[in-house]
Amino acid sequence: MLDTPNSGAAYLDLNGHTETVNRLTMTAFNVVKTDGDDGKGGVLTVKSLTIAGKPQPAGTYTADKAKWIEGTGKVIVQP
Repeated sequence: MLDTPNSGAAYLDLNGHTETVNRLTMTAFNVVKTDGDDGKGGVLTVKSLTIAGKPQPAGTYTADKAKWIEGTGKVIVQP
């Protein structure tokens, strides 16, 4: 068993909404939940995204390509 402090998963829940933020920094265990109760996928747009200390390149991320996304929505990195 690994002894890593603060290794529990935290969630950013869009609840099907569209949000824009300047910067988002997440650990390797964090997840962006996109869907609302109605099944609608939300969209998060960020200028700067860092995951586990690694800056992510510009682009569109979805659950089928990024393990840190849950749902049918997307995260857009647009500097």
